[in-house]
Amino acid sequence: MKVSRTIGIGLTVALLALGAAVPSFAGGWAVVTLDSLPQGVTPGTAFTIGFTVRQHGVTLLSDLDPAPRVEAENVETGDVVRSTASADSGRGHYTAGLTLPTSGEWTWGIQAFGGQVQAMPSIVVRGAPSLSADATGGPASAALGLLSAVLAVLGIGLAFRRRFVISATAILLAAIVAGVSIGSNASSSTMAEASPPVARDQGAALFVAKGCIVCHTNTDVPESESISISIGPDLSRYSNDPVFLARWLAGPASVRPTAMMPDLGLKADEIDALIAFLNGEGDA
Repeated sequence: MKVSRTIGIGLTVALLALGAAVPSFAGGWAVVTLDSLPQGVTPGTAFTIGFTVRQHGVTLLSDLDPAPRVEAENVETGDVVRSTASADSGRGHYTAGLTLPTSGEWTWGIQAFGGQVQAMPSIVVRGAPSLSADATGGPASAALGLLSAVLAVLGIGLAFRRRFVISATAILLAAIVAGVSIGSNASSSTMAEASPPVARDQGAALFVAKGCIVCHTNTDVPESESISISIGPDLSRYSNDPVFLARWLAGPASVRPTAMMPDLGLKADEIDALIAFLNGEGDA
């Protein structure tokens, strides 16, 4: 009798413990996939964040209650901004408006359900761009422009005094200096346009933003070691043929029908950046 009573008490305690644990795991875990990385955020300007929520990284979750929440914190000032997302017409898709009031680096994340907060790449908020020496070609270009104007005025003045040879020389020099100044500006502009973004850095950010970090680890993204539940392979030393990776990232099921990884709706440039990141191309 005593043994049976002890076993009965033990089973009751176990069932109570299981019952208490079930709510905390209800819904399992989610993967949040950001539509796109926020760009050009300025202080006090509202912008919209769009994202998709998938249960266990696969099943789209619509009309979550409570709704997903976005929280951001300024690393330097400690300012905190929160926003509640709302479901839109897309299945499992949500949007949230956010306004970051101050400049600086903001760390942020999205809480889809339960106590899980999925970290997102930091947002660097900068003040509105202003006209600067760089925008006008720099101090050297400004000096050349001023010299060209002085020579032109001098040449015209000498022409009125009938010193035509010197006048012609001054005007010719003004034209030459002006040409050098314009060429310098054009060269600077071309170099700025020709400088591509570091694809691998963007790929590392997308590895976080698209939710890859929840299922995979990668030592080039240090936070993955604490965030990832590691149900997918460790991608720290992974690389593959870019053509294969492009097909896989564009639609895993088209490559392997039994693939658990969902189609994340990646854009072509996002796929290129992720391939550069996974294959270790360029500087991280």
